Amino acid sequence: MAANSESHDRAVQDSNYANTLYMSMCQHYSDSISYQAVAAVFIAQTLGMDLTLGAQLTIVLTAVLASIGTAAVPGAGIIMLIIILEAIGVPSAGIALILGVDRILDMMRTVTNVTGDASVAVAVASSEGQISK
Repeated sequence: MAANSESHDRAVQDSNYANTLYMSMCQHYSDSISYQAVAAVFIAQTLGMDLTLGAQLTIVLTAVLASIGTAAVPGAGIIMLIIILEAIGVPSAGIALILGVDRILDMMRTVTNVTGDASVAVAVASSEGQISK
């Protein structure tokens, strides 16, 4: 974005868009946590490993901590998943089970997130009368 926002004709003001992005990032964190947890459990079950309650809590804690830094970085989720698998004693080679489809799923999540962010920003701007009809 340009430093001089008056030089561009935008339908959504910067302040509304920034607030909307902040709110949606909270949702992206929970999406990342869910993906990491489901993928870790899937890999463990596919490899025939039982997860104890302690391992399940480790998945949740590690996924929460990892999602803070990886929600906005494309492809970083797979690295964090390896860390989660190692933390619960599942061989990291199990990542090969989802590696083939992870990139496609990552791109689809990104499209959904960006489209959702833009749609909500426009809806908020419209409800506040910032967009002329």
